[in-house]
Amino acid sequence: MTAAPRRDWVVKSNDLINARYDWTALQQRMILLMIAQLDLADEDFGTQRIDIAELVDRSGLSSNAYYERAAEAAEVLLDQKIYVRTDAGRWRGYNLLSFVEPHPGHINARFNPDMRPFLLQLKRRFTRYILGHVLRFQSPYSVRIYEMAMQFQDIGHRTLELDELRETLDVASKYPRFYDFKRRILDQAVKEIARHTDHVVTYDVVKDGRTPVAIRLHIRQAADAEPAQTTLNLSSETGAPGEPAEVAADSADGRAFHSWWRARTEAERTAALADAHAALDPYVQKLDPTSNAYRLTLRESLLDVWRQRTAAQAA
Repeated sequence: MTAAPRRDWVVKSNDLINARYDWTALQQRMILLMIAQLDLADEDFGTQRIDIAELVDRSGLSSNAYYERAAEAAEVLLDQKIYVRTDAGRWRGYNLLSFVEPHPGHINARFNPDMRPFLLQLKRRFTRYILGHVLRFQSPYSVRIYEMAMQFQDIGHRTLELDELRETLDVASKYPRFYDFKRRILDQAVKEIARHTDHVVTYDVVKDGRTPVAIRLHIRQAADAEPAQTTLNLSSETGAPGEPAEVAADSADGRAFHSWWRARTEAERTAALADAHAALDPYVQKLDPTSNAYRLTLRESLLDVWRQRTAAQAA
């Protein structure tokens, strides 16, 4: 059985990065750990060991329930298909794994031999990135968006047709409204990539009239970002002065936050924004304050500040 050394790189063919599948975050982490264990020079797959303690530790998880959940997730993966687009533009389905074997504290598994062209002896058209950067992502779609962006990191941008992206992520029926797709997938990915990796991904929405038709991803090293300005401002261009533009008001939390925000003095708002900025990851603090990555991450931090302060007032 192949040992499970602690390796730090994920290497995939670009065809696999652009494949169609829909896994949970836990399933993503398990497969990424397996890929990082591979020796690219091998001609075939050996049996690999997924150590649950390592999975929990490196992913920042804390619940013992993951031991049982991992075994269940592996069993589901065994039955799931992954679809790779052929040169003719058709989707070809593959079984990802040939077997899984749960044990106390670990799982033995092996990739299906049909996956060799996508994971072994790769000479060209592949992408690699650091495993530790993605294991802490909470959304499995953040991994997909990060991979798709990293595939074009040398160019710095790529454009994805919206319908094709929905199909590739297998979410056409899950998030038919663009607002939900943007909030649940794109904005979450921007936030998590900025928080956990050394890259920054932003995006533009390409429209035909008023209809979104494509997403243009931009990727760069976080170190290349300009330092953040000392003056923080989340005001919307069309909303009331001081209204945080990125905090949606179409939910109970959003409405409660906006009500709280409007009741604050200018000094209280400034203090809340300063606390939210101070809580950001150092990488994010250095970003351009007008960038999507900074604004979206600051939004989440500002909401955390609001929750903490309202909880303290209620205590």
